[in-house]
Amino acid sequence: MNDYSVGFSEVKSIKDSRGVSLKDFLRTLDINYLEVWVSIIGAYAVLFAVCYLIVQIERESLLLLSVVVTISGLLIGFVVAYLSLFFHEAAHYNIASNKNLNDLLANIFIGVLVGQDVKSYRPIHMRHHLYLGTVKDTENSYFNALTPVFILKSITGIYVVEVLLGRLKNSKVKEGNEEGGAYFNVITLLGLLFHTSVVLFAYRIECYSLAVSWVFGVFFVFPFLGAVRQIIEHRDNNADNNVDYYTNNHGAITRNFGRGVFSRLFGGAGFNLHLLHHWLPSVSYTCFYELEDFLLNTELAGILYERDSRYSEVFNNLLASNARD
Repeated sequence: MNDYSVGFSEVKSIKDSRGVSLKDFLRTLDINYLEVWVSIIGAYAVLFAVCYLIVQIERESLLLLSVVVTISGLLIGFVVAYLSLFFHEAAHYNIASNKNLNDLLANIFIGVLVGQDVKSYRPIHMRHHLYLGTVKDTENSYFNALTPVFILKSITGIYVVEVLLGRLKNSKVKEGNEEGGAYFNVITLLGLLFHTSVVLFAYRIECYSLAVSWVFGVFFVFPFLGAVRQIIEHRDNNADNNVDYYTNNHGAITRNFGRGVFSRLFGGAGFNLHLLHHWLPSVSYTCFYELEDFLLNTELAGILYERDSRYSEVFNNLLASNARD
């Protein structure tokens, strides 16, 4: 089924059963900036609460500390992964009404955390929309089969090293004579400084469990979750695991994952309705539920039902596909 992950313009003139056109409906949507910032600030509150808890139990038993470090590292990685999704919103100018303010806030609150500058990331991300499913896609974790080996490489940081080495080799995305943004810049350096400062602060106050939890969460759990999430969003269940999709087009496919609590956290900032974003990239995620309700009353309802799934379901299906290959 063609889900119009690319080429949505073919059906953009649709109307709902009342005769209201999509174009007219989109004019009624307004970005809820309060919702955006409540989510971002709330995530930071959780992050600080986890770190505070680690400091408070630093003197407890080694067994308890081991459990806390593991759980805290997972939580830190999960929260950072959640926050990083708002950087994607900022790439579409959807976290502040003024574009310059949008980019400034994005770099301060998220860019330093993930080591990227939003202005540099924007052209890289736009090529993901333009070249989804092709070898030119610039966000291509889904080229990898979701195998136990890939999961192990992701959670141990090996995959991240491979990606970084690839980016160092091709530090800029180019298309013809058009140059994209640099992967590494001053925000990257500020990000390294920030994370180093957190670790050094933890050592300064002799809270070694905080240092370990932070490194585990930020440099291992966060990249792992990001890679797996993108595979679940875009990899075809029938993809041939023996095919190298870095040299052969995978084909465009995008999924939605419902409105449950886990879907809204793991797929924060509207990633739980990722197909809607690929259809209408400029629409804020704060409008997605209204948009989905409208589209379910159009000829696109069948595609939405077909592409609706759950993260766990797709994860299990992709793992199971390895056994068939």
